[in-house]
Parts: sequence; C-alpha cells; structure tokens
Amino acid sequence: FFFLLPSHSPLKERTLTLRENTEAFWNSSVTVVATKLYGRDSVEEDWKKCFGLDKWKWAMSIVSSRATFVPEQGLSIVHMAEMFNHKSMHEKHRPQKYIDDNGDFVVVSSQIYSKNSQIFFDYLHPNSELLLRYGFLDNRCKHDSVGLPFGLNPDDPWYAQKLDLLNEYGWQPVVYFPLEVQPSKEFMFYLRLFSANEEELQLLNEDTMSYFHKRITDRNEQAACIMMEKIAFSLLGQYPEQDLHPEEEALVRETLSPRATMAFNLAKTERRILKSMIDFSQSLFPTEDTMAVDDQQELKEEQEALEEVAGEDLI
Repeated sequence: FFFLLPSHSPLKERTLTLRENTEAFWNSSVTVVATKLYGRDSVEEDWKKCFGLDKWKWAMSIVSSRATFVPEQGLSIVHMAEMFNHKSMHEKHRPQKYIDDNGDFVVVSSQIYSKNSQIFFDYLHPNSELLLRYGFLDNRCKHDSVGLPFGLNPDDPWYAQKLDLLNEYGWQPVVYFPLEVQPSKEFMFYLRLFSANEEELQLLNEDTMSYFHKRITDRNEQAACIMMEKIAFSLLGQYPEQDLHPEEEALVRETLSPRATMAFNLAKTERRILKSMIDFSQSLFPTEDTMAVDDQQELKEEQEALEEVAGEDLI
C-alpha cells in the first residue's frame, strides 16, 4: 500500500530506498546494532545469515506498533503500556502519562471507570502515523495533517538577516510543519518571514512575536498566500491517485486490499487538507489562474532541497 501514498511521504521514501538498495541497508545503523548484540551474546553464527531486510521490517513493525510516547524520552517500549488501545478523546478525558521521581512510568486519569471496562490512550497521531505504525485509521481523529519541511531560501538577498532573527529566538531555518485544514500561526509566520522584503523584515525585527497573529503588510500577506498555494498545488501533484469519478473510484476500490483501501482513504483526506489551504489562500487574495507547470516544477525542486536539509537536521 506504500505506492498509494504521496511521493513526499518520508516513511515511504526511506522504506523503498532500503528495499531497492541492499548496500544502503547493510551499511545502515541497523547493522551496527545487530553486530554489537551478536558480539555481546557470543553468537557464533554469522548474523547476516539469519537477519535481513524482511526480518528488519518485521522487527520495526513490532517495535513501532508497541511503542508509547513517554514525556522527555520520546517513543519507548513500556511493559503493560503497550496493551493500551487507541481512542480519540477530549483533553479533559485523556489519561496523562509521566515519569515520577523514582523513574516509574505513571498513568493518571480523572475518569471513573466501571469494573472490567477498558482504559484507552489517545495516541495523538495523525491518521498517516496511525496507519503506518499500527495499521488502522481513526475516523474521529482530529490530528490529520500533511507533513512539509519548509524554511528560508539560501538565495534570498536577506537570508543572513532572516537567519539572525530566527537564531535570536532559537528557531530553526528549516522546520517540519504538519499542514492542517487551517494553517497554523507558526506556518503563517514562516511564510511571512520567507516572503518579507527589507522594509518588512525591519518591521518583523521590531515586534517579532506579534506577527504570529497578524499580517505585516498587505503585500507580504499576499506573497505568503501565493507561496502557500504553490506548496499545496505542488504536493497535490505528487499523489498517484487523484480525484476520480465515483464510478471510477468504485472500480479502483474493488482491486485494493483492506490496508490499501485505508491508504486510499488517507490520501483523499490529505488531498482535502491541501485543497483547503488553497481555498483559504484564495479567500484572502482571489486569483484567476492556477500556477503554471514550470512554477510547480521549480517549487518541487525547492521542496526536495528543503527535505534534504530537514532530514539531516532530524536525524
């Protein structure tokens, strides 16, 4: 079902790269860990003979499907906590997890549970993560998003000044944003900074935090919205399956496995999010024409470069 996902899906890209490049797999950190474990346990058999890509994928699915988020530690395997199933919940009903002074993993809930009732965790993942990590979708999920690395353009004539502004607050020049139906104030700030000219950059420096919530100038806001449209159009073009006539879609669905059907539904949701970004932008600054094919290609190349930088920062 990976092939139904957009080409900008990080997990799809890494998985297919490992599948197609055996050398990359054997030279990865996976082999370093395996070598140490086999040496520690004094296993005489060559570990490469009993460990390969298929077993690595199986091991990764076992770990990722049982990991839980631990504050200050990230994804971890916690005995018993792996037994809690997922359910989308309002924050006030959501059990809280923390590490106490003794180093114990503690779960606290303000709800009253009847005898033998099940206790759930809200995994707080978008459906893309739920599908790839755990193999299911949640129709009540409130966290659906499309991931995008976005940041400053090194060719910007005011790149150094913009970078200084970000460094002053400890912010990164490239950030991985979860794009949602309504653009976040953080994403809008980076769009405004990306689009700022010299005069607008001066205004940003004078009162930086206020421009998370308001436009700098009408010119800047329009430039930011145009950039948002370009991003959305570029990402939309990367989905293998586009909007189909209902009869065509029904025929496609008949050929899909249950998990591929979930990926198909997920792709529809993500395309809806991207279209909502275009609608949001055009509601502020209506445009008569969609972007040209050449502009889409240029933006795609820019985003691929940003993804490389973001990948280096996230590793």
